[in-house]
Parts: sequence; structure tokens; C-alpha cells
Amino acid sequence: MKKIQDRKVQASITVEAVLVVPLVLMVIFLLLSLIFYIHERIWYTCAAYEAALRGVSMGRTDSDYGKEETSLRLGEREEAYPLPGREIQKEVTASEKKIEVEISGSVLPVTGNLPLEYQVAVSAARRNPTQIIRRIRNVKALLEAE
Repeated sequence: MKKIQDRKVQASITVEAVLVVPLVLMVIFLLLSLIFYIHERIWYTCAAYEAALRGVSMGRTDSDYGKEETSLRLGEREEAYPLPGREIQKEVTASEKKIEVEISGSVLPVTGNLPLEYQVAVSAARRNPTQIIRRIRNVKALLEAE
């Protein structure tokens, strides 16, 4: 009689494992996909900001307003990306007042057919440091005069 009860206990453990293990694996793979998505989005957001700021600072005297320098920096950061992924789409627009960088792509899905797409848009405005310093000095002079 005791052997029959032992078999029922072992069978119930097997049935519970059949139900629980796929659920746990699905949650683990979804978390991995989310982690890869967050990592790639943060990486390219930082790369876009870095490239835009470099283009703004280096493009003060260029005729293309730093567009080429921004594109070069984006290419360097894309090559330095540590994980394999799909190719990203980059668009850089530069004007006299600001540089805009747009990056879009998708993460390689761990779960199969769940594409996680992202889009990053960054802009950096050009500042004239001479005018800003003069304004600060004028404000300081006004405060000291009072």
C-alpha cells in the first residue's frame, strides 16, 4: 500500500513540474529580451548624445555645421557596440542653430517572433559662448552696482 502512495506523490511532482517549468522559462526569456532592449536603447541614446555634442563643438567653423563629424562619431560608437544586432538606421541633420540625430533599430528577439523596436531622437543646440559670457558679466556688473 505504501508503494502506491509513493508513486502518486512522484506523479504529482512530475505534473507540477510540467506546468511550472515552461512558465518559469518563458518568464526568464521575456526578462532577457527586455534587458537586451533596454541595454541597446540606452547604448544608442548615449551614442546619439555624444555624437550630437561632438558635432556641435567641432562644427563651429565647418561649412556642413558638424554633420560629418557627428556621422563619424556615430559610426565609431556603432562599431564599439558589444552585442551583435541588426543594422540601425541613422539620420543626422545639421543647421546653423542645432544638430539633430535620429536612430532607430530593433533588438534581436530571444523569444522568437517578438520584435522590440526603438527610436531615439536627440538634438543639441549651438551656443555662442562669447555672448553668454558677456551676459553673465553684465548681470554681475548690475548686481555689484546695486
